[in-house]
Amino acid sequence: MLSSLYIKHFVLIDTLHLEFHSGMTVFTGETGAGKSILVEALGFVLGERVDSSIIRHGASRAEVVAVLQLHDVPHVNAWLNELSLDDPDEPEKCLVRRLISQEGRSKAFINDRPVPLQRLRELGQLLIDIHSQHMHHSLLQPDMHREILDKYAAHLDLCEQVKQAYQTWQSACKESTKLNTASHEWAARLDFLQYQCQELDTLALQENEWDELQEQHHRLMHVDQIQQYTQQINSLCHDESKQNIHAYLCQVDKTLDKLIALDPAANHLQPLSQSLRNQFDEFYATIEHYYQHINIDPHHLQTIETRLSLIHELSRKHRIQPDALIALHQQLKQDIEHMLSQEKRQGVLAEALQQLESTYVNIATTLTNARTNALQPLSAAITQYMQQLGMPGGQFEVSLQSLPKENWNSHGMEQVLFLVNANPGQTLQPLHKVASGGELSRLSLALQVIQREQTTKPILVFDEVDIGISGATAEIVGQLLHTLAQNTQVFCVTHLAQVAAQADHHLRVEKQTREGQTFTHIENLDKKEKIQEIARLLAGVTISKQTLEYAESLLAD
Repeated sequence: MLSSLYIKHFVLIDTLHLEFHSGMTVFTGETGAGKSILVEALGFVLGERVDSSIIRHGASRAEVVAVLQLHDVPHVNAWLNELSLDDPDEPEKCLVRRLISQEGRSKAFINDRPVPLQRLRELGQLLIDIHSQHMHHSLLQPDMHREILDKYAAHLDLCEQVKQAYQTWQSACKESTKLNTASHEWAARLDFLQYQCQELDTLALQENEWDELQEQHHRLMHVDQIQQYTQQINSLCHDESKQNIHAYLCQVDKTLDKLIALDPAANHLQPLSQSLRNQFDEFYATIEHYYQHINIDPHHLQTIETRLSLIHELSRKHRIQPDALIALHQQLKQDIEHMLSQEKRQGVLAEALQQLESTYVNIATTLTNARTNALQPLSAAITQYMQQLGMPGGQFEVSLQSLPKENWNSHGMEQVLFLVNANPGQTLQPLHKVASGGELSRLSLALQVIQREQTTKPILVFDEVDIGISGATAEIVGQLLHTLAQNTQVFCVTHLAQVAAQADHHLRVEKQTREGQTFTHIENLDKKEKIQEIARLLAGVTISKQTLEYAESLLAD
């Protein structure tokens, strides 16, 4: 439960510290006094989005701190423990704090640990239900009818299964449609790509072949000069008709022998001389071999030129450089493989779609049956509350309307519709056609009471949900809220004396003006003050003795 709330510089509140207790707490006050500010502050500290406009004029920031007691909510303790946000010293206590600056920057803390705003929202969803005075308008929306029924029937897990099955099925449908649309273009394009790939298959260009062919072609085009230069080198190296390099090297060896005979210190030159002569002999043998194997076959040149011509032709056709043909060839193979795999995927999808649709229908049918089983109990429960809430003889019915296949969706194969007959003798009609604002408000309260039985949240807030209600109906509303407070902490912002009289704790909200500034002030009322406040709610400005006596009798009841 919420044990205390500290509010600073929030809207019209300067500084306020409130202590709360279990049971039912009501807030009353004149219109515009700021009763709903407390609800807003509670929503703020539990993660609702706001902007800096909530900061009191003249202040640099607003701050709200809530202290929560978690004795009977083990699932909240488990959530805090899992995220390492619990307080080891006081594990059943949780302190939540949030600030916002004029620049719009917000900071959030759980047990003095900084957390992202989403964490506050998650904690709020575990702890509190807030029902606003305008919530009854949501009853006019068919989606809300479905949500109420599903929540009442407690089959939200089944709803999630239907959603997942539908999304999987629709995802496959979209993919199949996309593939079917694309397949009309693929046929012609696939033929074209296969034709291009066949040309390159026939060419069978090898890695580095283009460079090697160019090199061979260049050599063959200059074969006469190559022979000439090679022959000249050969003659220079070993021409017996005249002095040559070999003869000179032999002469060097002989002269070196004479030098070593005179000076043994020159002996280290002999290996170098021998090595030089060996290298020359190797060079001569190599150049001779090169000369003997120069290819002068004109047919070979023609073969190379034909090959180069084919490569040129395909490169011009594809408007790329010849050495890029291999990469193009690989890309074409990949494109063809992708298209063929998509065609295969198309066939697989065609078979899978039937199975996915069948899966969806099976799960959705289970959901339909679960909803059908909940129709009568929910209808009866709301009809019963209608008798107490000023609609004697009224009737409520929850109906399922099957949807055509094209309208099936992630929520199932039917639409949930609320039908109502607020007055005896009339036929059941869709809620939005016949219910007045006051009737909607009372039906909303009944639904909230019924839904409350399906939740484990320890805090329930009603912000003027009793609008449009008066008299005996107001008294019953107060009794319903008081009954709820037996098992949960209830906060209620109200303008009805009959509701306020049912409260275990009563706080009065009023505006005060000090030094030209307006402040919202809240005080906890004792029994005498409660009588005065309830009398004000009953009579307004002028409070008679009879009004005070009636107010006292309401409290006595």
